Amino acid sequence: YSPGFTNQKPNEGQLISVDISGYNPLLGESYTEMAAESRSMHKSQAMGSAKSRTARIDYLVHKAGEPATQDLFDGVDLTWKRVKGGETVEPLVQQAIGSFRADNPAASLPALATIYRALEKLDTTNPYVQEKKQDVKNLIAECAGLWFETNPVDFAATPGEATKLNVSVVNRSKTAISLVAVNMPAVKRDTTLNLNLAYNTALVLPMTVTLPANQPLTQPYWLANPKEKGLFVVNDQKLIGNAENPPLLTTDYVFTLDGLTLTYTQPWIHKYVTAEDGELYRAFEVRPVVTANLAEKVYVFADTKRTGEPDAGTAPKTVSLTLKSGRANVSGTARLQLPTGWSAEPAQIPFTLKQKFEEQTISFSVKPTTVKTAESTLRAVMTVNGQAYTQSLVTIEHPHIRPQTLFPPAEAKLVKLDIRVKAKNIGYIAGAGDEIPAALRQIGCTVTLLNEGDLQKDLSQYDAIVVGVRAYNTEDRLLMYQTKLMVYVENGGTMLVQYQTNRRLLTENMGPYPFKIT
Repeated sequence: YSPGFTNQKPNEGQLISVDISGYNPLLGESYTEMAAESRSMHKSQAMGSAKSRTARIDYLVHKAGEPATQDLFDGVDLTWKRVKGGETVEPLVQQAIGSFRADNPAASLPALATIYRALEKLDTTNPYVQEKKQDVKNLIAECAGLWFETNPVDFAATPGEATKLNVSVVNRSKTAISLVAVNMPAVKRDTTLNLNLAYNTALVLPMTVTLPANQPLTQPYWLANPKEKGLFVVNDQKLIGNAENPPLLTTDYVFTLDGLTLTYTQPWIHKYVTAEDGELYRAFEVRPVVTANLAEKVYVFADTKRTGEPDAGTAPKTVSLTLKSGRANVSGTARLQLPTGWSAEPAQIPFTLKQKFEEQTISFSVKPTTVKTAESTLRAVMTVNGQAYTQSLVTIEHPHIRPQTLFPPAEAKLVKLDIRVKAKNIGYIAGAGDEIPAALRQIGCTVTLLNEGDLQKDLSQYDAIVVGVRAYNTEDRLLMYQTKLMVYVENGGTMLVQYQTNRRLLTENMGPYPFKIT
């Protein structure tokens, strides 16, 4: 139950109150502050939120199971007593906490090693024991100031490609630690070292490895298969809920310290430096040998014939592809896979990309031959050494996240329409961003993106004015010209307002007559 979201308040005796605003003194923040930061990252929906620094009580109603009276975890044993033999671990943990020194975390390593040995004597199939073993192992590395990573020189490679790596290890404590081995299971590279790590001295091991010829692409698992209506197809249901793919290219670092042999597994990650932001990371990508990005997502062939005009629906359109190589020296041919009733000239185009990540734009002329009205799919197919590639490449980059790269099918829609366009000259007021102007141009309209100067001029020159998605939420300038737009409508002009939201609406009077957005 949450006040404001339901009108029927349950009986007070049935409620458990939970203060979800609790202040964390170690972090210096309350949880409602963290929640506001999280919500404010939902930038695509403009959901920036103020931070709350006061009590926030939520109420919970018992529906099933054993009822709680004071706390949600009433009657739930969260101590080591729930693990057979775990009573030996609890005092060791308390002793380690009591003796911890923030100015010398490495002093806790003997105590942590003792806890780890105690955990190894318990039932290691118990998930709780497995989790705590990993936690203690991570604490050992952190208290030792142990740093290790594998950095590919390039941020991406292709299956079967030789890849240069730098393996770096640093021991920033004065504890005796040895690097026993560095193993890379995916590329079958095992390196035995048995090196004593000097204090605060970086050990860098340059290596060259070859990715397997069948190495999967680093495509998000929910995009690996074609979508069904309203559903991503995921063959391995164990992946559901993961924000990212489990890494396939990893390095195992084997260390010994205080009599323990510990193995840490880390994914490969590309590291680079920019003048603006300094050191940055991005996930290492496995890309197709070649990708193709089509210039448009939709190609509309509209029968817009007027008296004395040619039939624009049968006129060819230029379909351009931007090819990009995933490695050096890629040569092959590109063609368009078209449904029956469509043709492309030329049938195929040869290409050569000498440099890694080199781009080349090629163009085909496409037209309908026998279809009257239809919607179908055009697909780009590149053939290199007898292997066909049909992926495009999309990279999502924002300041607040690492770059994300996807490989959707290199496809576009082909649409043949029998349409009569009466409004040829369109004025468009851009909003939060959409692709409507491009779609209007595809059906033969002349579209002017209206800026401040255009809105001050005579609007009667436009057959219609279209207002972009959420423009009345984001464009303050609309308030200045709202009266003028309504005069345009009053004089017989057509004004089409697309999707707007009622949150942060600039005006309640968007149209000539009163109405409300629900």
